[in-house]
Amino acid sequence: MAAARPPRGVALVEGLALPVLLVAFWDLSSRLGWLDGQVWAAPGVVLAGGVGQAFAAETWIGLGHSLFRHALGFVLGALAGTGVGFALGASRVFERLFGPVLNATKQVAIFTWIPLMSIWLGTGETAKVAFVALAVFFPLMISAAEGVRAIDPRFVEVARAFRLTRWQRLRRLVLPGAMPALVGGVQVGLIYAWLAVIGADYFFEAAPGLGSQMLNARDQFRMDILVFDMLVIGGVGLLFLRLAGALEARVLRWRPRAAR
Repeated sequence: MAAARPPRGVALVEGLALPVLLVAFWDLSSRLGWLDGQVWAAPGVVLAGGVGQAFAAETWIGLGHSLFRHALGFVLGALAGTGVGFALGASRVFERLFGPVLNATKQVAIFTWIPLMSIWLGTGETAKVAFVALAVFFPLMISAAEGVRAIDPRFVEVARAFRLTRWQRLRRLVLPGAMPALVGGVQVGLIYAWLAVIGADYFFEAAPGLGSQMLNARDQFRMDILVFDMLVIGGVGLLFLRLAGALEARVLRWRPRAAR
């Protein structure tokens, strides 16, 4: 028998207990002089600076640029990764030819591609979007390939018996069969893309974006802006998680809840 979940209010209090205690300790340490005010600004200072930053035009301009890079990079990476993953899962010849290279390439840490991308694509917007797309490519490739391989072979035989065309197989068999795995890949890809957006601001040419704002705040010892931008980044990441959860609930509503 599954353990009963605590009431929502209790769960919320439990989740907020540690952050509240940490902020209280931070504030007490600032008041007692245990922390250097230049490096560790008091919570009140951070709050005041964050409120001011929330109404600053540059904050929303930077957020808009970051979200645009995220959206474009995610779409490009997801399309490429899903296409290659379907080919890997459906074609043994394609898997034998390209599988070893792709499996070896996915072991390379994403940030090690930055020097090569800088040489090939420069350090501007093209390189940033390509970096985000690369971060999305492999999670979608893996999930698409696994989803296709997980399709019951009996369904494949039925499709052949009814002489379905390749397009009909893709639409009626492959896409529905691989959808649970694909949704999982989308969930991972959304977060990887967002992390890559912030990382791209650090390693490529300075341009409007949340990562660039954080670098400027660091250079100016503006901890209030740093903390505010960190909260914005975390909030957007949480929003993507909720979006992915809503997508899963909608796309997979035909599946039993226990199977999700």
